[in-house]
Amino acid sequence: RGVLTADIKKGPQFEMLSRLDVRKTGNGYEFTPIPKNESFAYSIRNARGYLAVPLGTRGYNAGDIITVELLCNEEEIPEN
Repeated sequence: RGVLTADIKKGPQFEMLSRLDVRKTGNGYEFTPIPKNESFAYSIRNARGYLAVPLGTRGYNAGDIITVELLCNEEEIPEN
C-alpha cells in the first residue's frame, strides 16, 4: 500500500491495468503512473508495479492510498 502521486483516469465501461513506477519514501511507498504516451517497451522495462482499475470506476486521484501488485522484489525498489 502507498500513495498515488498522479491521477489515473478512465471511463467506467472498461477495466484498465496501469503500469506504475514504485519508490520507497520515509512513510512507505509512492506510486507514479507511467504515462500512456510512453512506448510499450519503455513502460514494461520501467514498471515496478501495476494497478488493476476496475469496471464501474473512473479511476483514482493523486493522494489516494492504493494497493499495488509489485513486479519486482522489495529490495529492488529505489528510495525517492
